Amino acid sequence: MPLNYYFTCLLIIYFNLVNTINAQSFDYYNDSLILNCHHYNQNIGFSQITNINNELLDPIIKLNSSDELQLSFDIFENSYNGSYAYTFIHCDANWALSTISQYDYIDGYTNNFIEKYSYSFNTTTSYINYNITFPNRDIQFSKSGNYILLIYDSDTNKPLITKRFIIYEDLISIDINVKQATLVQDINKKHEIDFSITNYTSLNISNFYNDINVIVQQNNDWNNIITNLHPSFINRDVIEFNYYDEISFLAGSEYRDFDTKNLGYYGNGIQSYNQLAFKDSSLFSHIKTKGKSYHNIGLYKDYPNDIDSYSFQYDLNGKYVISIGNNKNKTNESDYALINFSLQLNEFKNNHIYIYGELTNYHLSNKHKMTYNHISKQYEGSLYLKQGYYNYKYILTDTMEKEIENMIELNYKETRNKYTIYVYHTPVWLEYDRIVGIIKSTSNTLN
Repeated sequence: MPLNYYFTCLLIIYFNLVNTINAQSFDYYNDSLILNCHHYNQNIGFSQITNINNELLDPIIKLNSSDELQLSFDIFENSYNGSYAYTFIHCDANWALSTISQYDYIDGYTNNFIEKYSYSFNTTTSYINYNITFPNRDIQFSKSGNYILLIYDSDTNKPLITKRFIIYEDLISIDINVKQATLVQDINKKHEIDFSITNYTSLNISNFYNDINVIVQQNNDWNNIITNLHPSFINRDVIEFNYYDEISFLAGSEYRDFDTKNLGYYGNGIQSYNQLAFKDSSLFSHIKTKGKSYHNIGLYKDYPNDIDSYSFQYDLNGKYVISIGNNKNKTNESDYALINFSLQLNEFKNNHIYIYGELTNYHLSNKHKMTYNHISKQYEGSLYLKQGYYNYKYILTDTMEKEIENMIELNYKETRNKYTIYVYHTPVWLEYDRIVGIIKSTSNTLN
């Protein structure tokens, strides 16, 4: 081979190595990154990870299949930043860092630059939309489990976004039954989840209490799960989980919603619409603007959901979809609007109320916290959101008492929730938590 061929190969290897070292020179293996889906830069607007075939499906794909996920996100900026990159972090069943290295679960390049982007068009707010689809030609996965997708700036070595997703193997059968609670005191306010596992002989389970780890989740919310479950019955054919109280969730109420698909029109949940000057608000000091004004939307005032009888309300179980009318491209022609929330409620002196759902990444932060207006006797909060259809609800801080929670939202057995069972195989000889089965069901039949 000619000398310049070897020299070129050495250069390629060198630059790939430098890129890998630089990309991993900050400590992204940190619990504060691992445990939450989060934005780490105030210039980030919308971000969402979805199934490429159906955006309402949870971010779950089957190992070694044709399934694909897509992350789409906006950054309030005027020019393309070619240093944005992404990598993947494998986690255990509790969303803490796995002990295996990236080379154990990634086939291909462990770090890749984001190359797909588009500029906003005909919007009051300037942004650039970035997106990646994976698995792709640069990266495949060799292990099932819990994963974090990390977006970061390779120039500054600072994280931008973290998102959770799941890769599973279909190695067992799961039967699930969602029903009213068995206990009399809970029958009208809780959902009980009974399930059984069969066809598991290929796993060679030696200890049914330690090798199998099961998590039950309500509405794709990782803050609302039941863990540390043990079988109620075991034989050679079936592992049963059937309890009166241990696997039951407060049913809650249907999510509230609003629709901003057509700005200027009064969609579902919208009481007022106007345009205000950017210069009159300090909220937008970090946002790149194209026009002189922004869209300002007031939702109808909310009240505690304390009616004794259930009232049906269609919802997406906390999710949202980006959408825009007039046959426009939702990716880069959807505009942003300031959404103003209000909740008529007496003030809680020792607790805080937050706007909650996928629109806040199921995360409690100061930007999602509502403030109390002593004049109007209501809690108020605002979020700057891309056009679409949104679900939301109000919750108190983690230290809240259940009776206080019920003053905001009552629990109805008819509430239509979605429940997911994740089965992890975690024998002592395996270095990671393997997901060997997933099943989903709803409480819709109780309605």
